[in-house]
Amino acid sequence: MSATKRQRAGSPSTSSPPRGEPSAPPRGASPTRRERRASSDQGRAHRDRARPPTASRAHDDAAPQAPTQTSEPSEPAPVARVSPAALRIEDLVRLLRAVGSARAEEHLVRADLDAGAPVNADGTINLMHYAAWQERLG
Repeated sequence: MSATKRQRAGSPSTSSPPRGEPSAPPRGASPTRRERRASSDQGRAHRDRARPPTASRAHDDAAPQAPTQTSEPSEPAPVARVSPAALRIEDLVRLLRAVGSARAEEHLVRADLDAGAPVNADGTINLMHYAAWQERLG
């Protein structure tokens, strides 16, 4: 054996791994089909593993408890969405104020309703009908 071959055989960079252990692929090489399949199987095993019971399931047998009162004020109820097809008088006035209308007073809107402005059967006001009625009056 030449000196170069002996040097290579003893160097750790080119020594082969012990039998039964896979060798590392060269840099930049893509994984082999066997390696991809093995990693895929590991992923499946992880997904199929049984999940531990959640805390809510663990306390199902516990006696029901009354909600506790806190000293902090509770959050205000969320504001209901306003439908332009069914506005209450207060909502219409608020909307008119937001757009800078000169008729943004509740008593003026009530006067319009008394004068014949269109109203829904439930007493709400359709914004489009009200605006068209206002435009017709000129």
